[in-house]
This record gives sequence, C-alpha cells and structure tokens, in this order.
Amino acid sequence: LDVLDEYLGQHRIDETLFTCTPRNLEYILADIGVGAGLDKKPSFEMLRWMAALRDYQAGMDADAIREKLGLSKISWVETFAKIKRLAGEDAEELDSDE
Repeated sequence: LDVLDEYLGQHRIDETLFTCTPRNLEYILADIGVGAGLDKKPSFEMLRWMAALRDYQAGMDADAIREKLGLSKISWVETFAKIKRLAGEDAEELDSDE
C-alpha cells in the first residue's frame, strides 16, 4: 500500500506501528465531529452503537452483531432491545420478537 509505505518512510518503527494514545484518538474524533458540523461531540461508544444499528437495519443476523460487539448472550438481550428501539420499532414488535 502506498500510504503505508509513505508512513514507514517517515517514521522509525521499533515495536509499535502506530503510536497513539486513547486520549489522542478522542481529540481526533472530536476534530472530525467539528469538521462534519455535528451538534454533539462524537464518542467511540456512539460509533459502536451506530455500527450495531446500521448492521441491524442492513439485515445482519442478530447473533453476528452480538459476536461483532463481543457481548455475552446474557448482556445481548438488553442491548438488542435498545438496538430495536433505536431502529424505531415499537414496544409490540419488541415483545413479539423476544
């Protein structure tokens, strides 16, 4: 990859390919949010929920979403209900699916 080759040409790599602290990533994400004109400051938690919601709306299997998020089957029950609410499904639909 040209981009990786350029990066390797500019940085001395000992053990870590990309050095970035979690806090630095939060600053970068905040800058992206400002650049995108978002009203709310984005967070990685927000991105995680958005990815799960989009996967659900795209028809991804619920168990595949659970595994992608790294959740246990027990914690998935509550999380899946929240995803359905975010998708705009009403309470009757939630009750009939579970």
